[in-house]
Amino acid sequence: ADAICHNHGRNNYARILFVVNSDYGAQSLLNLATHGLQFERIQMQKPTEKWRLAALDRKLLQKCQHNVGLYWMAKQRLKSGILMPSEVELFAARSKQRWARDFAVPFPQAAHPEWFQLELLEAKRALLQGLFALLQVDTSVQRAMAMLALVRRELELVDSTQLFDTSMADWARIFSNEGCMKVLLTQQEARVVAKHLRRLMGHP
Repeated sequence: ADAICHNHGRNNYARILFVVNSDYGAQSLLNLATHGLQFERIQMQKPTEKWRLAALDRKLLQKCQHNVGLYWMAKQRLKSGILMPSEVELFAARSKQRWARDFAVPFPQAAHPEWFQLELLEAKRALLQGLFALLQVDTSVQRAMAMLALVRRELELVDSTQLFDTSMADWARIFSNEGCMKVLLTQQEARVVAKHLRRLMGHP
């Protein structure tokens, strides 16, 4: 999204519309405003005019949680006999749960603007404090402290751009001991830390 907007929108060459399926997706774009980008958020609401729903089975639409895509999927399956009427609500719930897992971002993907208002050392301290709190949910206090010590050492040298613009995949490589002679995190620990850091950066 960042690259597309910079390449096509900065000189008024194009107006770009992003459609996202979660608040985290919307917040990811809004956080990019720190790069000089501008977004206007428009939320789609369920239609209130009954004539707009005249061609639809309203009871089936309600069972599909007013999701039009699910509605047509359920209707086709009901017609073919793959799905029974009593199974529609479970089908809708499971489908949305799987879509959230596969297609929805788990947290805002860009750093929140409020992080840039902090001094660099203050921002690092806040991230390390938040990381320690999250790690204690995943593992023991002793292991969390050992992991935090290694992360702190790697964060000491980075500047603001390196801190907030490094991707989750790059953080995982930085913290991982793969192909490295110095003591660092295991690959799995590095992936967990990288995800937590980006999660913290996405929120104020």
